[in-house]
Order: sequence, then structure tokens, then C-alpha cells
Amino acid sequence: MSLGPERVRRSKAIKQADVVALSALLWEKWPLEVHDVNFRYYEPRTAHGSSLSPALYALVAARLGDGKLAQAYFRHAAEIDLANRGNAAGGVHMGALGGLWQAAVFGAAGLKAREDGIALDPHLLPGWTEMTFSVQWRGRLLRLHLEADPRCIEVAVETGDELTLAILDGPACRARAGQRYVVRADRSEWGEWQEVSR
Repeated sequence: MSLGPERVRRSKAIKQADVVALSALLWEKWPLEVHDVNFRYYEPRTAHGSSLSPALYALVAARLGDGKLAQAYFRHAAEIDLANRGNAAGGVHMGALGGLWQAAVFGAAGLKAREDGIALDPHLLPGWTEMTFSVQWRGRLLRLHLEADPRCIEVAVETGDELTLAILDGPACRARAGQRYVVRADRSEWGEWQEVSR
């Protein structure tokens, strides 16, 4: 059944929410409450007519700590090609695949680039017991490993100059190439970063 152009213009349904995309890209520009209100407004109204949309919703939901919803959108984005919901015979959706990587790294792992290094605010999705990935930040190669229970983050600084490793609004340390650094959480509180031998 077609809604027709007039009914579509009068409805509050949208193809994708650019406001949610702005949250994903410019998180530090607004307080958490603004992101939450915008996401909760647009989430039930979005039709996800673009293959780029579900991954951005997964990223923002993860940052908001809504793991169940983030996981649903993560699966939706993955199924665009894996379940052939977006004409995979014509080629994979590279934007959606890049969005999945961002949802995992910037959403679930909570990686944030800063002037002097990186900060993490992990929200691993339900059922994710651990996660490992590599990133480059300003010429430094970092290998990160996160565990859900007990909560633990390990960062190996493979190459490059010193940088700051931090937990968002938590402990930080200066890290050197050739070293590994570990931080663990006791209940809800993160401890201090520890340098460990390789």
C-alpha cells in the first residue's frame, strides 16, 4: 500500500535522522541530555531508508548506554549485506560496513580522539564478552583489547611518540611506544592505569 506524497508530507516519519547523524559525528558539542532527547524523539519515527542509518543509530544508542537497542541496530546494519536486505548482488554497502566499524569502535568501545591522545567510555553490547581492534592516532599504532566481566581495558602502544590514554572522566596516564597499559574496574569505578611488561 502506498501512502502517497500528501500523506507522507503530513506524517512525522522520516527516512533517516540527520540530527542523530550529527550526534554521532559531533558528540562533544552538546550535553548527554541533548543527545538522549533527540535520539528518543527520532528513533521511533525513522524508517531507515538509507543503508547508512542503522549503524549510526547503533553508535548513538551504545554511547547512550542502551545496549539492547544498539545491538538491534547493529544487527540491522550487518544484515543489509549478510541477509541481502539491500541488493547485495550489486555489491556490498561500503558506507554501511564503515558505519558498523564506527558503531563498534566509537559506540561499543567508546573511543574518542583527543588533542593529546585517546579516551575510552566502553559500553560493550549484550553478549559481547570481549573486543579487540587496532587504531592509528597521529602516527601511533595502538592495539586495544576490552573485556566485559570483569571490566578491563588493555592498550598496547606499538609505534609512535607518547600519548595520553584515558577513561572518559576517569583516570589517565602517559603511554610510550613498546609498552602495554591496563586499567580495571572494581564495580563501577575504574582504577589507575598500570604499565605491564610485554
